[in-house]
Amino acid sequence: YEGKQYVNERFIGTNKAAWNFVANQRPQEKFGVMWFGVDDSSFSLHAPIYGVTSRVPPSWYGGNCTGRAACRESFGLPGTISNFSLQAMHWVGQLVAAQAYTRYEDVAPVVQAELAKIEGELFEAVAAMDEKVKQGAGAEEATRFSYETMERLHARWLEFWGQLFA
Repeated sequence: YEGKQYVNERFIGTNKAAWNFVANQRPQEKFGVMWFGVDDSSFSLHAPIYGVTSRVPPSWYGGNCTGRAACRESFGLPGTISNFSLQAMHWVGQLVAAQAYTRYEDVAPVVQAELAKIEGELFEAVAAMDEKVKQGAGAEEATRFSYETMERLHARWLEFWGQLFA
């Protein structure tokens, strides 16, 4: 800028992130998709959320609380930043990432492989849902797809953590 150079580098994956996302606008499709992940992007499982989604499961919902415990509790949401809960995707993501970071050489490749496998399945599921949208499915069907997918991902990631732990 004005003859000066500036550099602002940031790691893509940092353990100080609370969440991350990739927004896919997809002008050729009726609805965009946001791929939302908890914790840092290095070991984050991303859930496909259609742009018209009107609700998400409590395990993923933040209630617009930005980590405020009293706010989360007022919404009846599981877990807070200082109150551990396996019912909160944030904590499940933290558990998987902690295993990967503390046993990086052995566990990180396993987590990356599982992420690639699951996300490949999710790309196929989104493509199938897109076809339903082209056939007339609307916002409620897209919401249901996102909601149910997020519920399954929470259960699957929790089970995966158990496999890593054992």
